[in-house]
Amino acid sequence: MVCDGEDVSTPDLLRQLGDAMGCPAHLLPFPPSWLRILGKLSGKSDQVERLLGSLQVDSGKIRRDLNWVPPYTLQQGLQATAESHRRSGKKS
Repeated sequence: MVCDGEDVSTPDLLRQLGDAMGCPAHLLPFPPSWLRILGKLSGKSDQVERLLGSLQVDSGKIRRDLNWVPPYTLQQGLQATAESHRRSGKKS
């Protein structure tokens, strides 16, 4: 796995994606413990843990060994995704 080297939380990712889409994310604070309880009650514990957990990728080895550099920053990738979505004509 490779990454751009920028660690970002789920709320920050949603905010950045909202900015790229031109419709800011309106996030409401919700205690993670409540989400875990709801996940257990609904049988969706695995999905909740993926949402709340961290995914960090260390691409240091491929960067060193192959001199790899990510082709886009996170912001550039989100902007390209937003532009593609707009071109497809899909409604949000």
